[in-house]
Amino acid sequence: KALSIGHGALGSPLRSERAATVPADHGTTLPAPSCTSSGLRPLEPLLASIDLIDAAYLIALGEAGGVVPRWQDVPAAARINAASVWRLRCYNVVFPPILVLSYPWLDRHHPDKHGATLRRILPILCACREAALREGVHCTFGVFWDYMSLPQGADRSEAECARFKPGLATMAACYVHPYTYVLSVRTPIPDGDYENTRPYEKRGWCHFELRTASMVKDSLCLWDLSLHKEGTAITFYKCRNTLQSTRPPLTSPEQMARELREKKFTNDADIDVVASLYEQGFVRAFDTFRQYST
Repeated sequence: KALSIGHGALGSPLRSERAATVPADHGTTLPAPSCTSSGLRPLEPLLASIDLIDAAYLIALGEAGGVVPRWQDVPAAARINAASVWRLRCYNVVFPPILVLSYPWLDRHHPDKHGATLRRILPILCACREAALREGVHCTFGVFWDYMSLPQGADRSEAECARFKPGLATMAACYVHPYTYVLSVRTPIPDGDYENTRPYEKRGWCHFELRTASMVKDSLCLWDLSLHKEGTAITFYKCRNTLQSTRPPLTSPEQMARELREKKFTNDADIDVVASLYEQGFVRAFDTFRQYST
């Protein structure tokens, strides 16, 4: 990944709405976790420096054959931030309606220049959106997609740099929360003229994201896209039950630092940054989420 770089195409029209979380398709009753710091509230302060993206916008963009824009070019109506977080407060207080993406960047300057990743995740986005709409016409899911959620590019302004630094420093919280939904895009690299064709498993940023997401994640909330048959529809209930990823063993910050040096980074200077982010996430996981339901 090259979070410090990026020049994206402009987005296409938005269909905006609001947010809910996890109504199961077949009347399944969700367990009430014992975690007292679960839900949306621990994440709301992050929205001062991180934007979530309305799933409705991404669906419209993908169906139109579009390409995701960098943060600077995301339409205002597509952003879920501190001013619009009310859209994510309308249903389940435990499972926040947030989908966090873990995926390989395909080029240094744009992670998905042909829209292949966006098209692959469209069925999952649609499933999340449909689940939210059961709670009302203004409901939606917020999506953390780094390229759109944080300022990008070597041409960032001073204000954008001031926003990027705290956003990068706190992004691990999106992954580590026990009840955010994390989708790991572990499908084969798509065909095309891409600079970086290393698989997910060999990427340093992807390794960090998956291990961070696995610390205290509820078993229903860690999803592996490779378990979904590409091009087929899926319901939210099936996402929660058929895309479940096996959680790797808990890794100490010291061990993670060693493992990261065996992975590939576009910029080797990122290794120490990512190791520090993992350590922060590790501490947050066990300071904030001391009990959780699996």
